[in-house]
Amino acid sequence: MGSLANCTLSKSFLKKTSVAESLKDSLLKSPLSDKMFGLPVQRVQEELSKNPPPVKVNVQVNNGKRSVNATSSSTSTSASGGPLLLLRKRRITTANLRTNPTTLVKTQNENCRIAFCENQQWSLIVCLFGLLTCSVPPGLKAQILMTLSAIAKTPDIAANLWQTLEVSQIIPTARSGSGKQPSGLQIELEEIETRNEEYPMILAFLSLINSLSDIPVPAGLVTGLRSPGFDPYLNFIRDDVFLKFDTRAYKDPAEKWKVASAALEIFVKLLKCHEIKAEDFTDEMVELQTGGTVAVNKSPGHTLIIHMLNHSGLLKKVLRILDDVAKVLETYSNAPGKKYMERASLCCLQLVEFTLDKAEEFFDACREMGVSIMVSQMDRLLRGINPRTGKSDHLINVAKYITFNQVMPYHAMSAMKILFSVSRAAGIQADLVNLYTADEKTKSELLHGFVECLEVDDPEISKDNIIILNEEKDEEVSLSGVRNSTRQYLLHTIIYSLEQPAPNLAHYLLGFELSKPVNKTNLQDPGILGSQKTCLHSLLTILDKGIGTLGGPQALIETPKLSELFYKLIYMLAANKDTSAAILRYLRTSWDFLYRHLQHVPFNGPFVTNHQSWLLRTVAIELRLTTLNRQRSHTQRLMKLLLDDHIDDPEQGILPGIDETVDTGFDKFSDTSYFQSSFHSHTTKQLQGRQIRRKILSLLDSVEFTQVYPEPLTLEYFDPGMIEQVIQKTESKTEDDTVYCNVKVLHSILLNEFSNVQSNVTVANRPRILEEVQGILKNVVSRNGVRKSLSVKQQSYDAWRQVAEIWLTSCPEDLMPREIRQTVLFELLQELLSKVAEEDALTELTAPVSGTFLTLMANLKQCFVVEQSQGNRENSSKYSSLLEDPGSKTPWVQSSGSRTLFATSLQLVLKGLIDHVMCSGGGQQRVRANLYGALLYYLQIAEKPKSQQKGESLEGIGERLLSGTDSEYDQLTKENVATILSYGNHFMDTVCRDACDGHDVGRMLALSVLDKILSMDKFQQWLNFMTSKGYLQHLVDSLINDDNQLQSLLGPNPHLKVLYIYESKMSLLTRIAESTAGAHALLRAGIMSRLSSCNYFDMRPETSRLQNELGLTQDEFIPSPMARYRLLLFACLKLCLAILTSCGIENQDAGNQGVRQKKIDGHGAYYEMCFYALLCGIILFTIEQIQLKLRTSRSNN
Repeated sequence: MGSLANCTLSKSFLKKTSVAESLKDSLLKSPLSDKMFGLPVQRVQEELSKNPPPVKVNVQVNNGKRSVNATSSSTSTSASGGPLLLLRKRRITTANLRTNPTTLVKTQNENCRIAFCENQQWSLIVCLFGLLTCSVPPGLKAQILMTLSAIAKTPDIAANLWQTLEVSQIIPTARSGSGKQPSGLQIELEEIETRNEEYPMILAFLSLINSLSDIPVPAGLVTGLRSPGFDPYLNFIRDDVFLKFDTRAYKDPAEKWKVASAALEIFVKLLKCHEIKAEDFTDEMVELQTGGTVAVNKSPGHTLIIHMLNHSGLLKKVLRILDDVAKVLETYSNAPGKKYMERASLCCLQLVEFTLDKAEEFFDACREMGVSIMVSQMDRLLRGINPRTGKSDHLINVAKYITFNQVMPYHAMSAMKILFSVSRAAGIQADLVNLYTADEKTKSELLHGFVECLEVDDPEISKDNIIILNEEKDEEVSLSGVRNSTRQYLLHTIIYSLEQPAPNLAHYLLGFELSKPVNKTNLQDPGILGSQKTCLHSLLTILDKGIGTLGGPQALIETPKLSELFYKLIYMLAANKDTSAAILRYLRTSWDFLYRHLQHVPFNGPFVTNHQSWLLRTVAIELRLTTLNRQRSHTQRLMKLLLDDHIDDPEQGILPGIDETVDTGFDKFSDTSYFQSSFHSHTTKQLQGRQIRRKILSLLDSVEFTQVYPEPLTLEYFDPGMIEQVIQKTESKTEDDTVYCNVKVLHSILLNEFSNVQSNVTVANRPRILEEVQGILKNVVSRNGVRKSLSVKQQSYDAWRQVAEIWLTSCPEDLMPREIRQTVLFELLQELLSKVAEEDALTELTAPVSGTFLTLMANLKQCFVVEQSQGNRENSSKYSSLLEDPGSKTPWVQSSGSRTLFATSLQLVLKGLIDHVMCSGGGQQRVRANLYGALLYYLQIAEKPKSQQKGESLEGIGERLLSGTDSEYDQLTKENVATILSYGNHFMDTVCRDACDGHDVGRMLALSVLDKILSMDKFQQWLNFMTSKGYLQHLVDSLINDDNQLQSLLGPNPHLKVLYIYESKMSLLTRIAESTAGAHALLRAGIMSRLSSCNYFDMRPETSRLQNELGLTQDEFIPSPMARYRLLLFACLKLCLAILTSCGIENQDAGNQGVRQKKIDGHGAYYEMCFYALLCGIILFTIEQIQLKLRTSRSNN
């Protein structure tokens, strides 16, 4: 027999047991008699304990058939069927253990395991542990321990096994006066197995502990007998088994690595499942039955972390194993026990990996609890000296496992995670580069290993349109998932290292110069000038598959996560000041990367939005740099691809399914004639081929401003408020500032809460409560998905915005005709306005669009200004030719300008801006400020140039003499006023409210918008509204409230925002005062009395010399106190002058009212001060002009 557990089976029991039919038949047809088959184990154990006679028994099991040969010097059997198998220190041979029926039952059928242990007559577990304390052969004890290990797979049985294991004292845990018990496994190991050079009992015991550690150690284990906890077993495995495994002799060399791997697997399991808790950093005392108190053992994971974060024997042994195995693997020889050797090295890597993962949280807990635990950073320990080589090469040994990624993918993944964690330590980047480039052989081999990690053909696993990246090392993890996880961690390492000071690990892996400044690097293809293939070359090769074909980039489908990381890496390289020039030059000249990939955007797919975002950000940088470097051909080429709306030759370069011409090679890039075609051809030739949508508009179509939110929680058993608080406590930010809830931690909290509150109600409704817990978790998962989606959409729009704004602000305007530029601007404005006007558009997504409106409107206004200056020159020449040739048949007619051509588009833009202003809430002050700025730019488009207003230009004279119709400026102004008035009082109220109590910047812009609208409103409807609703009175009264701030403005540390708001307000009041009705309204509001009450007029700075004022220039950023006083005073004087001018003679009394008010208040020197300041300003202006003329004459001489 292979185990005494076979004796617990009876035929009557087998007939009732649900096991495999083939197994049941073989057991029922066994040649053993019923009497012998049903022999209780406890009788065997009792006989062995009481009277162990010397019996030699050879038992063989061959293909399920048993043969028993026993010889004895005395009769040891009885008529009643006493113990037939009395075994003591004899050899048991098992020929085919896999056919052992009980082994199959106990390992494959949980029902049988439960039935064995629940039978009170058999007392299986107690009897088996009793046999372990008897004098039986080591092989039999090993089989008993393996049986217990299989039984421990059932959690309910495992708890009972813990208690029995403690009572049996096969590992001495309770000290007695006589010392250690002689039957302990420690004695068996040191005196029997070490002498036999075979270790079956230790291997079986490690298997038992491995099974038992699947569940936590019971809280009440050995309470009162010793210090509760797992420490005695952990100390035995660590100190007596693992640390001494390589100092013992072995008949089978493979068994050495079996022992090491079995012990390490237990350490890995304990450390992986360990959670940092505050209880582990405090001493909890318990009382013993024998008297006194002892501290409770810490959790085993806590103990392991402390040993791993010290120069302990455990860490030294782990690093030694990594060194030994790496040396063996480098020989590529088939060493004995290589399978177990590899398993041991993997466990060592995982121990270091898990320690690094938990170290930061461990250190934080130490600081919070104020404990004095002597530990060191793991990265410092890994940079320690290797006793074997005398060098600091532990991290080199770790990196060597990455080079074995093809045959040992799990090792490579764990080693890459270690490197990823270590690379985040402070100041380690330079050390890593020095280690990996110490000699040319190591540098080349390691780099080749990193490149191999990337060049795998395994696609990322997708299921139900959800990318599954298995980063946990479990049995269910496929090799494809492991390899993809490895290369993703490699890219994460490169991306993080790239932000560190040079030279760093990213520079080494990507092929940048390490011996000289990084910005001097000239990247080459592999083999050119001795260049080695780097990770950059591999990634470019992977991402280039499918470019120029119908399907597009294959990497977006096969490896979407890897592709996203690489696009991000390319952007970071382009944005880094040290690597930007080198990487963009290499991508442009050797791969034509950006242009060829940009041909395929917008990407199609559910998980490729971030890929497109990183690519567009890189394109924006390329546009900016090529413009600064005056590489006009490259800039124009990208602009043409983004903004062109037609195909010159529809028969060439078109792939089905792609809207734009796709460059399938480098011929066009090298052909200079390709750049000769420009946007200017649009105005001179007829459109050929098919009309297409501009790519920049197609990219905008892919940006979404809507989001579907999950339904709110409806709870019956949990308090919704408390659940929300718990969810907030489990939330944390990621590197991209996205807040996520830790679903695993939340699940643990909810289950603990449920288990702590046990009542009749909870027990009766347990299924429904658990169902509600699942509903909470699903809702939280949905929330995480929504937050991720919002972050992706925000990044998507931001990337598009960067490309659009760089084109508008940096690229040369002469690369694109003004008409085309205006058309594109109108199209972009209308598309954006229609998107933000959607009913379900989210504020979080539409808020950034306001800044784009401001930029677009600024450029649109500039287009009209340029057209205006060009039109003035053309009209001037026409008028001159008309005077010179009076008989010319060409009549003088006003040409239709762009304001007339785009009249409809202009009104659509105006309506969209007003709608957006009204939809934006009062709390979005930044959005309001941007929209008011855009609206102000728009209103300035209809503003006549100064030359026309004064009637000094030839165009103005021609209009008055030869044209009887309104100019395009007047027509646009009328249309604008009609559109604004169509919104009624709601829009008036919004603008006036923001002008009175909005944010400082928004308030100033709202005042400017009011100023511009009032200048266009000939029927004074806005003025009447402001007067009737009290907004004008509020503005007048606010002058007194601003008095204190204006006084502080004249001090040594002024806040200039007060000055700017004051100037905007006084400009608006002056605009109102320019009309008769407005001047009367201001007088009725008491404007003069308010001004007379202001005290800042009396705070004119005193100057000892007039030349102190001569240094003032109008372009000073911070004006001098006297200059600030002049700005305040002149604004007031202009307002007073406008009121007096508008009122005329008929309001002479009203004008004198202000003077009388001043005199009543005791400020008799008011007018004297005003005239003095005015005279001073005139004198200063005259002196400045004289100085300017003197400087000019000196320069000419």
